Amino acid sequence: MEELEELQAWEESLTKWLESLRNRILAVNAVVLENLSQFVDRIDNTLTLSENLTVLLDAQTRLPQLIQTAGFNGLVNGLVKKVGETISKLEVYFQKIFGDNDKVRKVTDAFKNSIAMVRQSLLGEGVQQGMVSEIVKTLQFHIYSKSNKAVFRKALQQVLGSAGQPVKFVSTYSSDALYQFSRAYTQEVTKELDTQYFYYMGNRIETTREFCNARHGKAFTKKQVLSWLGLEWKGKIPGTTVQSIFMYVGGYNCRHRIIPISKEMFLYLGGVLA
Repeated sequence: MEELEELQAWEESLTKWLESLRNRILAVNAVVLENLSQFVDRIDNTLTLSENLTVLLDAQTRLPQLIQTAGFNGLVNGLVKKVGETISKLEVYFQKIFGDNDKVRKVTDAFKNSIAMVRQSLLGEGVQQGMVSEIVKTLQFHIYSKSNKAVFRKALQQVLGSAGQPVKFVSTYSSDALYQFSRAYTQEVTKELDTQYFYYMGNRIETTREFCNARHGKAFTKKQVLSWLGLEWKGKIPGTTVQSIFMYVGGYNCRHRIIPISKEMFLYLGGVLA
């Protein structure tokens, strides 16, 4: 089972990388916060609301570029690199388990060519939803409430701090992008090879769901996996289907995989034919 062990080792490295991502996001946020001072300094309660809203509009227009130049581009590039490396690791696994296969190679090429979409999504939607909107809402609230500059800065520090929505959003968005893209690749290979046996792979972390804990490290037939659709569990994504269960696995922010294995591996791992 050397092949599964190698893939599991990669999963463990991904978990560590995602855990360290939070600190890298906070480092970017610290630069963003520093650069926001130019807008806070321009907002003044002695000015008219219209004048202060003009500053807000300027901030809103310039924020995406400000965030990207603060180091967000580097975060995204690092994520895209991890996505590509994960696809490569999975391809090696599939070729070892199922033999040198043109179908696997074709799927791999198609997915590697579309990795750029992950980058575009994070730099576009990821920035707008995860950071810009929260910063703008904070600026807007304190302009209308006529906060003094000290209160203004403290509010921005909280928004861009470890408990702020931008850190949570970008962390979750990055994790989902990494796992869902590579799961989509696995699902496509699964269809091409018509595999019937699977292994529930991943790492147990503090927030691992009971659903995943009960299946972690075990082998299942395709029929058994599909039988889970009739179950309900905490975190299950509504509308999970025959196709999407291989994508969603345990639900929101899940870091597990349902990975195809050979029949020999299935029996070795104690799988039960049913």
